[in-house]
Amino acid sequence: MIDFLTKQPGVPSKADAVPGMAHFRGSGPAGTTCHACKFHKYLRADRAKPYAGCLKFYQLSNRHGPTVHGSTPSCKYFKEAPQ
Repeated sequence: MIDFLTKQPGVPSKADAVPGMAHFRGSGPAGTTCHACKFHKYLRADRAKPYAGCLKFYQLSNRHGPTVHGSTPSCKYFKEAPQ
């Protein structure tokens, strides 16, 4: 992917955008992934088993985004999932 914008330290680029995530990957707490987030994998009314998408994305956009792999570095909306 070619990004024609000047890269600024600490500012996300297009490469940090993951379809279906509520915010840029890697903008959450260091070392955390979507798998450990309470918003990852949620029940949809039209499906019988958990959907591997981002519930926060749905809450913000009112649409179900594509699935997000659990190993993706978390975003700024990361909340620790209950054990």
